[in-house]
Amino acid sequence: MEAPLSPRESARFVAENSRDVLVDREGVRRAAELLLPAAVAWRVEQWKSLHELNPRGADEAALDWVFVVDSLNFSFWAEREDRKCEVRYGGTAYTGYWALCAAVNRALDQGVLPACTPVLHLHVVSSEAKEGVDPPPRTAVTEGCEPLCGCWESNPSPRKKGIPVTTASYYATVTLDQVRNIFHSDTAVPMPLIEERHRILNETGKILLEKFGGSFLNCVRKSGRSAQNLMHLIVENFPSYRDEAQFEGKRISFYKRAQILVADTWSVLEGKGDGCFEDISSITMFADYRLPQILVYFGALKYSDDLLKKLLEGEMLLNGDKQEVEIRGCSIWCVELIRDRLLELLEKRGEKPPVEINSILLDYHLWDYAREHREDMKGIPFHRTRCIYY
Repeated sequence: MEAPLSPRESARFVAENSRDVLVDREGVRRAAELLLPAAVAWRVEQWKSLHELNPRGADEAALDWVFVVDSLNFSFWAEREDRKCEVRYGGTAYTGYWALCAAVNRALDQGVLPACTPVLHLHVVSSEAKEGVDPPPRTAVTEGCEPLCGCWESNPSPRKKGIPVTTASYYATVTLDQVRNIFHSDTAVPMPLIEERHRILNETGKILLEKFGGSFLNCVRKSGRSAQNLMHLIVENFPSYRDEAQFEGKRISFYKRAQILVADTWSVLEGKGDGCFEDISSITMFADYRLPQILVYFGALKYSDDLLKKLLEGEMLLNGDKQEVEIRGCSIWCVELIRDRLLELLEKRGEKPPVEINSILLDYHLWDYAREHREDMKGIPFHRTRCIYY
C-alpha cells in the first residue's frame, strides 16, 4: 500500500482542494502580528513551568507519564457546557484534557494495589531447560498475581504507594472496572469513550512490553534523535496512533497524537539528551477540535455557510468525513503559514528568540489562548467528532 502523505504535505493538499474551509491570508498576517509579542518569549521549558500537572522531571518516569497521557489524549469535549466530566486533584477542579492528567496524577498518589492485581512481567525463561544445561535465554511475557509471581522479589515497584497507572506491566492487563475507577469523574458526567481508553491501555501496554522492554524511553532512543523517526516508530508500532484518512483520491495523515507525543517528549526532556531532535521543526500543529475554533476567531480560517450552519446546530461530523478532514487539514496549513509569517517578522526586526519558533510552540500557545478566552469565543462553534485520534 502506498504510504500516506506526511502531515505537512497532507495539510497543504487539503488546503489546496478544500471547498468548505478557507485559509485566509490576510487573517494569517493579522494573527501573526497579534502573536508576535508573545512569540519572542516562547521556550520549551514553559511546558513544565506553565502547567502544574505536567511532570517536573526529565527522566524515564516522566516519559512513561507522557506516553500514557498521550495514548489517551482524545475526545474530551462535553455534550453540554453545563455538564462536564471533572476531576478534582490537589484542591483544584480540572476539565477536558487536564481532567485526564489530574486523574493520572490522582491514581499515582492514592492507595496501594489490592492483593492479586494481575500484571504482566518481562523476564528471561528457557525453552529447553535441562538439569546442568544453560540454553540460550529468550524473553517472555507472563501474567500473574504479584504475591505469587516468580518475578516479585526483583520487581516490587507496583506495590509502592499509589496505582502504577504509568507502568506498562500494570496497564497492559488493567481491567475495565479499574480504568473506570482510575478515571472516575467527580461529577455525574463520566469521561467519554472509557471503553476505548481501556482497550488502548491494554494494547499499548502489551506492545510496549513486547517491543520496547516496557519503557517508552527505549522507543525514543531507537529514533536516533530524529522527530520524524520517532513519529514513524510510534505510528508503525502502536495502531491507535494511526490517524489517517482518504481525501480526493489520496491517502493522507494528520497523526495528531503521534506528533504531540513527539512534541511532549521534546518538551519534558527540554530539548536535551535523548530529546535533542534536530528536525523538531518538521512537526506540525496537532489537529484537534479547539485549534480550528481559535483560528476562526482570529479570522485566519473561514467556513462556508453550509458548514457553519452544521456546526452551529451541533451536527456531528464523522471522523474521515470530507468537511471534518478539511477543517483539520486547513488548520494545520494555517498554523504553518502563521509560523512562517512570524519568522519573517522576527527577521525583519532583527530579533532572534531563545529557541526557534516552530509549530509545536505555536500550538501550545494557541491551545492555552483558546482555554483562557473561551468566553470570547462562545459564538464560534467547534466541530464535534467522537473518535480516538483527537
